[in-house]
Amino acid sequence: MSQTMSITQSAEIAVIMGAYYELFLRQSEADKNTKQAEPKFYEQFSCVFHPPLMTSKSPSFEDSQRFKQFATHWRNERHAASSVTDMAMCPSYQKIIAMGEVAIPLVLSELQSAGDEPDHWFWALRVLTDADPVKDEHRGDIAKMAAAWLDWGRKQGYAW
Repeated sequence: MSQTMSITQSAEIAVIMGAYYELFLRQSEADKNTKQAEPKFYEQFSCVFHPPLMTSKSPSFEDSQRFKQFATHWRNERHAASSVTDMAMCPSYQKIIAMGEVAIPLVLSELQSAGDEPDHWFWALRVLTDADPVKDEHRGDIAKMAAAWLDWGRKQGYAW
């Protein structure tokens, strides 16, 4: 089975590449012990490096950590709230909005990683970007709303 690592945070590159290199060295050493004559290509591992985001203020490692903490607290604060307004008024959600432009790629990354079950980040995105790429006929369809925002984020240089 193939594993692909997607790397977007420069602070994480050295750590991941170090682990990747260590894995390669261990596997190479194991190959020496089995006396293989040719080097072996390890197809099960690959890395995809994304270029730096094209924003005026890309998120730092600390920004990413703060965002993750706020997002976790927000999920706990909102419980099973069904009202988007109630979700958006949670203190941690408001702290994410207060992070400003640096939160945009982090929110879009959350949308992208959620796949077909995105969370309710649309209010924050509208406030943070002063944009609304969602077509009227897609309102209420969370997956299509997320797709519209991700497409917008790619065009604006905030997402891939």
